[in-house]
Amino acid sequence: MSDLHAPSSGDLLDRLSQRGLLKTAGVYVGSATSAVLFVNFLTQHYGLSPHLVDAAMWLALLALPSVLLTAYCRGGAAPRVQMRKPHKMALGTNGILAAAVLGVGFADKPMGPVSRTVVAEGADGERVERVVATEAFRKRVGAFYLDGPDDEPWLGRAAAYGIGFDLDQSPFLTVETPDDFAERLRRAGYPDGAGVPLALAHKEAARARLDVFVTGTVSRVEEGVRLALRLTDGETGREVDTFDETGRSVLDVADHAATWIRDELDLPADRRADAADLPAPELLTSDDGALEAWTTGFHLLSYDQDVAAAAPHFAQAAEANPSFALAHILLSMPQMQAGDMAGAQASLAAARQHDYRLSESNRHALVFNELFMSQRPDEAYAALKRWAELFPERTDPRTILAMIALNRGDYGVAVTAYEEIIALDPGETEAHLQAASARLMQNRLAAAEAHYQAFADAEPGRADGLRGLAHVKRLQGEPEAAIEALRQATLAEPDNPAVVSALGGALVGVGRLEDGLGAYDRAVSMAKTPSERAAALRARAEEVLSLGRTAAALADLDAHWAEQATTTDAASLALAKADVASHLVEHGLEAQADAAVAAAQGHPAVQQIPIFTAVALIHEASVATAEGDGPRALAAIERAATEGAAQGLDLEKLGAGPVLRADALVAAGRAAEAVAVYEALVEEKPSGSGTWRRLGEAQAAAGDQAGAQKSLDRALRLMPANPKAHLALARLLRDRPADARRHLGAALAAWSEADAGFRPAQEARALLRQLGGTRIAA
Repeated sequence: MSDLHAPSSGDLLDRLSQRGLLKTAGVYVGSATSAVLFVNFLTQHYGLSPHLVDAAMWLALLALPSVLLTAYCRGGAAPRVQMRKPHKMALGTNGILAAAVLGVGFADKPMGPVSRTVVAEGADGERVERVVATEAFRKRVGAFYLDGPDDEPWLGRAAAYGIGFDLDQSPFLTVETPDDFAERLRRAGYPDGAGVPLALAHKEAARARLDVFVTGTVSRVEEGVRLALRLTDGETGREVDTFDETGRSVLDVADHAATWIRDELDLPADRRADAADLPAPELLTSDDGALEAWTTGFHLLSYDQDVAAAAPHFAQAAEANPSFALAHILLSMPQMQAGDMAGAQASLAAARQHDYRLSESNRHALVFNELFMSQRPDEAYAALKRWAELFPERTDPRTILAMIALNRGDYGVAVTAYEEIIALDPGETEAHLQAASARLMQNRLAAAEAHYQAFADAEPGRADGLRGLAHVKRLQGEPEAAIEALRQATLAEPDNPAVVSALGGALVGVGRLEDGLGAYDRAVSMAKTPSERAAALRARAEEVLSLGRTAAALADLDAHWAEQATTTDAASLALAKADVASHLVEHGLEAQADAAVAAAQGHPAVQQIPIFTAVALIHEASVATAEGDGPRALAAIERAATEGAAQGLDLEKLGAGPVLRADALVAAGRAAEAVAVYEALVEEKPSGSGTWRRLGEAQAAAGDQAGAQKSLDRALRLMPANPKAHLALARLLRDRPADARRHLGAALAAWSEADAGFRPAQEARALLRQLGGTRIAA
């Protein structure tokens, strides 16, 4: 009988040992482990992708069959086995399978560095560096107000802000706090941001492209404060995990919750990018009284945009905890707005004393604010740009930078900042509107149109983007397209009187007076608040003034002033009345116009506040120009420029752009100089029908008949029913009576119901009689 039998496990191990497989496996596992640990060391110390560690582990595991097969063939203490074709095919197959597994498993994983170094120039010209997370490894987190006790609504707000401010310290996170959702939640029927249902929170999170968002409740318990949170996937709306913990104070538990969120997100480790991670009570305050006051103020400031109402709460927080640096910084804002520069500087000095309690970003914000409050605008601007350069992941320095750049006329800087905001936060749709405005100032109409369209697509329930598109279409000489955009805007916001007024103006501009004035009437009737009614009355009054209907316009203006008086101080109201005074001159109301300017200039507050004094001088210049007193107008402009310069403001920021100076030059008989101003203006900025009409009139006065006709034709292409442009062309075409009469007919069609004292209509009728016309021909 045969003695054959299956080898025992001991025999198998002896054979594997003889061929060196066990030794090879042990050495390989040890070497592979060391290699993986070394890769892990490199990723943490040099900011490499953590997925490299996983890839190294999988590579080591997948390569093991090839290692063992090679060791088997070499034989160890046993006879060597020649590696034949089957062995080679096995090695090749193992390599192909390993590559396939790694390719499929890591195809969508970012394998580049987790961080990069950004460089900026310091205040003294030195090189300043900061390590920041790369976009592929940055995650977006949102925190909504937590539901809290009815008698302590501040607790839910404090918890949300505590979590948000704590998370905001990580360079790998972009954090949205409740104020970032405020406007949309208000429109959805949640004016204070509380009680937002999970479905709505998910909708807003998806719009903002958040990876995760936090909702939950906060309550008082015997042991202190309890937070029960839900972390939800921003894309799918599925629950990621929950958190339920009790602590001594709301910020203590919020700090633990922030750590839990970071752990759940599995953020990469990079010692080069590690930032100081202050506990939430250190970032804010450990004093409950100070925290309640600060939270209430921050809600009023950030959520309700009510700076004045927030001020006493910030003051209370700073008094309760003098080392509360962020309360001091925020207190400086309403102080500055109220003109209390000394108080604002004192608040910033207190914040500087305790700046160790600020995040790195807020320390840069403090430097900017100190320089700005100290009337050092160029240094403040440089500090602001440095803040933005060192924090490419943040939108807040870019928002401030863009606004200041617009005021300085640095439109390219503003556009770049707004477009960076959009790239960082696609949900920040307001940046499209601001970028469009900056593009308009660059005379880049197509680029402005693209931003307005992007806003309209992202916010179908809002009219702002469509109104912007209508404005661009008018500037492009497409008035009917503008009207259609405004009709769409009225569908988006049917109860918005400003939109309906804009539609009225567009309809009047193409000669559809009845429809246009009807739209103005609807806007006035639908206005609900005093400010809405005042704006609608003012818009209708200005349109009716341009049509020569003096009595109706004055009635609207009186009603407008009455509405304004409920919300506006007496000095501002006097200046507002002087603002329309120049329009009264062509209605034969010089005495009333002069009286309005005199009342503004004689108001005590206007005399005491230099900026108000400069604005009153600008209104004087407008009236003097309308009265044909060019020298007086130019003198008033120069005095206004001097007053404004003393406050760091040029004429354009005071509301007197180059148009006013050019108008005054024409009135002074210096038409050629005016033409140069107008030509530079239309070259640099998008200009409407009125500016092109003014240029044409100045060119005619300077003797450039061909240029005048070209400019006036452009004015009518932009606004076909512009009566003053038609009148100007009729003057120019006296030697072509038929054409002149046609333009006079168009002008008088618009002025068909003008009052007898309206001078442009008087001139048009007189010219028509001179040219042999006996009736109005449209």
